[in-house]
Amino acid sequence: MKRCSCCCLVIGLFFLALAVVMFFINNNEYNWKKGVVESQFLYEKADFAECHSASLAETPEGLIATYFGGTKERFPDVSIYVSRKPNGSDVWQAPEKVAECIIGEDPGHWPNAGDVKRYPCWNPVLYQIPGGDLLLFYKVGPHPSSWKGRLIRSSDNGHTWSKPDTLPDG
Repeated sequence: MKRCSCCCLVIGLFFLALAVVMFFINNNEYNWKKGVVESQFLYEKADFAECHSASLAETPEGLIATYFGGTKERFPDVSIYVSRKPNGSDVWQAPEKVAECIIGEDPGHWPNAGDVKRYPCWNPVLYQIPGGDLLLFYKVGPHPSSWKGRLIRSSDNGHTWSKPDTLPDG
């Protein structure tokens, strides 16, 4: 019994020491920064108070970032924005609104779709088709349970965008 207790104590101390070592290794600044190629702000000033849910893509002309921004998350003025950083540049261009959701101007499937209402946009994701269009997927709707998926396309590396297509449910 004494030998079993001693063995359990040694194993317990081993795992405690391992946990302490792993804590210091994982909290080392180098470890969380070694995958970061570059770190900088996309803009200094914008027309919106808050933004988040960023996505980044590389186009033949440089980098493009997208995010949703507005007064506050869930507010109807929340729209989709992009910022571009051309090849050879050290700075990002000013945010540009590329998508918003105004029901009544755009046929929809929400109740009272004929009424002109504004709904927030959410969670943009960029995808650069190799040798093809740049795609921007996002969600629109008053709350997550009623979100509709949308897609806009750019054939000029994010300078202009198509009208939105509503994606099938699912």
